[in-house]
Amino acid sequence: ARPAAPTETIIDSNITTDTTWTLANSPYHVTKIIDIETGVTLTIEPGVEVWIGEKLYVHVREGGSIVARGTPTQHITIDRYKDPITQAGPRWRKIWFHENTTSYFRYVDFAYGGAGASSDDTILHFDGPGTHVLNNCTVRASKQQGIVATGTPLSVTIAGTRFYDNGRYPIIADSGANLTVTGSTFEAGDSHAIFLRTRTVPATITVTDSNLDSTIPYTTIRNDMDESVCINAQNNWWGAANGPYDGSGAGDACGSGSNGGSGSWVTNGVDYRNWRTTEASLVGITTPPTATFAVTPDPTVMQPPGTVYTFDASGSTDTEDYISSLEVCWDWDNNGVCDTAYSTTKTTTHSFATGTAVQTVRLVVRDTDGLTSETTQDVQLNAPSTPAFTFTQLTWDQVDFDASGSTDDQDSTSVLQVKWDFEGDGVSDTAYTTVKTATHTYTH
Repeated sequence: ARPAAPTETIIDSNITTDTTWTLANSPYHVTKIIDIETGVTLTIEPGVEVWIGEKLYVHVREGGSIVARGTPTQHITIDRYKDPITQAGPRWRKIWFHENTTSYFRYVDFAYGGAGASSDDTILHFDGPGTHVLNNCTVRASKQQGIVATGTPLSVTIAGTRFYDNGRYPIIADSGANLTVTGSTFEAGDSHAIFLRTRTVPATITVTDSNLDSTIPYTTIRNDMDESVCINAQNNWWGAANGPYDGSGAGDACGSGSNGGSGSWVTNGVDYRNWRTTEASLVGITTPPTATFAVTPDPTVMQPPGTVYTFDASGSTDTEDYISSLEVCWDWDNNGVCDTAYSTTKTTTHSFATGTAVQTVRLVVRDTDGLTSETTQDVQLNAPSTPAFTFTQLTWDQVDFDASGSTDDQDSTSVLQVKWDFEGDGVSDTAYTTVKTATHTYTH
């Protein structure tokens, strides 16, 4: 059962400044129609649950943004609110992105939106120019559509995402939208999976390496502008090794003829050749992180032996993950083996043993997909001098000592200072001096 109401963070007013919804304050219960106001970014941490009340909208106004980066082990949930006593949970309306907005959703599970009866009632409505990404998400149980994408220039990229149990179309696109789908699965049931709707300016649709399934006789991809627009749907799995069923012999914008496959049906205006002969995997967008780190004090300036350095990898980045989700480990001598365990803590301290003038430090950064990158940086150390001396016994009790053979990697011999312990008892008998020679008389 879900937590009782007092544990919820109530959202009942507009978001007017950049805001982060944290896991510590989750779940968030939206109780009124709200705006993410112009130019404002809402960031949602991994593991957060968002519950939206009955028939409510979340508007993202011009220049606004939602960034919701879940992880493989901590999905973000955007779902209906269910009463903790009755468990009743009417659907919410939609998240409505207006002109010049952006969004990035990764490992976000959307469910039970789309309340209403119009063709634009949907879980996600991308309405006007903008850039939006769904990566490794699920879109399910909408009363109507899963996604509506309309407007130009509008870019919608969908990867590794599963659509199922939606009341009508998983995706509608029109009016110049540019829709790219890869590595995804559509279980459309008694509906079309992707619908190119007739408008003066058509959408551009590309679907590859995905699974497309609708109940016959529903066409999995429906193109209502087939005489002038060709949908690129090559290299997809249609549910059968012999491809989709395209029973129309009429000419279309693709010029590809018909096909008698036993898989899902398609309309004219869909270029499905060649098709996959096996089911596709859910494959999202994954890119390795970018590793970088800073060192203080300045690693290019030699410091005294034993200096404690601070290493900071918080400048490392990743397209799919927040910085806070990245893990780092440190290899202090660049021998290919990390000397620390992986940790999400990006800063640490270390001092180096004497004996080497330059120490190369290696940083490894790992993201939540397990991809890594690394970088190195040299630390200039003040290595100790190399002492050396000769002696000449002048008489039985008098000895001349000469340390002019001592060397240093950084300093000339002339500036080196020496002191002498003539008895070897650990106590210096002279003060430091740049004079390298000394004479000592031993008592009998």
